[in-house]
This record gives sequence, C-alpha cells and structure tokens, in this order.
Amino acid sequence: MTRVDKSPQTIPRTPHHKLRVLIAGDYPLDPNRITGGVEAVIVYLTRALRQFPDLEIEVLSLSPQVRSPRRALVDGLPVHHLPAVRGLGPLYYFLTRRQLVRYMQTLAPDLIHAHIAGVYADAALRSGIPTLLTPHGIIYREMAIKYPNRLKRAYYS
Repeated sequence: MTRVDKSPQTIPRTPHHKLRVLIAGDYPLDPNRITGGVEAVIVYLTRALRQFPDLEIEVLSLSPQVRSPRRALVDGLPVHHLPAVRGLGPLYYFLTRRQLVRYMQTLAPDLIHAHIAGVYADAALRSGIPTLLTPHGIIYREMAIKYPNRLKRAYYS
C-alpha cells in the first residue's frame, strides 16, 4: 500500500527559478493524431502551460510503439516516451512502475502532474517528488479505444 504524506511541501524557488513540471500520462507519438481523451487533455494542457514564462514543461509517457526510451522535441516541448512493458498482471505493473519511478527521479522535476489514477499516479507518489493528480473519468471508453482486445481492456479497466 502506498503511504501518502499529507503535510504541505514547499517547492524551493528563487526569483529566477522556473518551476519544472513533468506531465506524466498518455501522450501520442504524433500530437496531431490523438486517440483518446487523456491524450487530448495532455496535448492541449501542455500547449497552454507553455505560454507561462515561469514554467518549464516536459512530458513522460508510456508507448507500446517504442522499443527503448526516446526523447523528442515536439514544437519545442521535450517529450519522453518509454516502452510500455508488455503483459498482464502484477509483474507488468511492478516493472512499469519501477521504470517510471526511476525515470521521474532522473528527470528530477519540481512537480509531477500525473494523469489517470493508475501506474502514472502510483509511480509519481513513490518517486518522492511533489505530485498533483488528475484522475480521468470514463475509463471503460478509453480502454475500448486503446485496447480492442477484451481481455486487456478488462484488465486495465
């Protein structure tokens, strides 16, 4: 069980320090080809947040299409795609979470904004980095689009 520290945390900032925010959640390889609601939210949110000069935004996402960690600049936005560990069950979840935690700690942002109350949120909370969570809603519809296979859809729902 994950222990959540409910004490307020202060993010140290100086007048010249940009707040480094890591957005963790589903982000498409091509932001012009969005396949789900969470992807749409993150694409549009990152576009909007980049308008604030005191924020430095990066994205971390899992993708079954990549075989090794990949960093790309998408219209100047750093996007990190990690390979999604394939399979079902607790081993898949553990390996994916461990991979995300390590990558989050390596990037060392001031704040993680995790999307979806699943592996992204769990990894962010375990990273030791202050975390904001946006749990998204209609999971069964998202899964029907992302995972047409009934068994996988049932597992992820």
